Amino acid sequence: MALQIRKHFGSDRFCNVTGQAGIDMMFQRADVPDSPTSLRVNWQVECPIVIVAMIDDSFVQDAEWVGYIHALNTEVSTRGLNTNLLPVAMEPGILDKLELDQQFLRWDKWDSVDETCEQRLIRELGYEFARML
Repeated sequence: MALQIRKHFGSDRFCNVTGQAGIDMMFQRADVPDSPTSLRVNWQVECPIVIVAMIDDSFVQDAEWVGYIHALNTEVSTRGLNTNLLPVAMEPGILDKLELDQQFLRWDKWDSVDETCEQRLIRELGYEFARML
């Protein structure tokens, strides 16, 4: 999914929307053994910061990752409109387990014949990115 997101938003057509600035992307996975939970976010950059957290059951079972996402949520809430956390509930029950006061994109509820979940996620992310611009 990360490669599809990079392919779509890193393409030339999306650069036209961002004024040729492009979008820098970093990816980190919670399911990699011994993966650090401290992906460092450079909060001092002059451009909008969007953190897309695709959260599944293995994520919410790891206390370090849950603490990390809560810390990110706190940081984002203090930074204003130039930053955003977009959590994606990949499986049912994630909202109750995570207890995050943030609106989720609900992958777990998407059931459409017109598009795949991957296409819908890209569309939803595009909408959120455009709102921030």
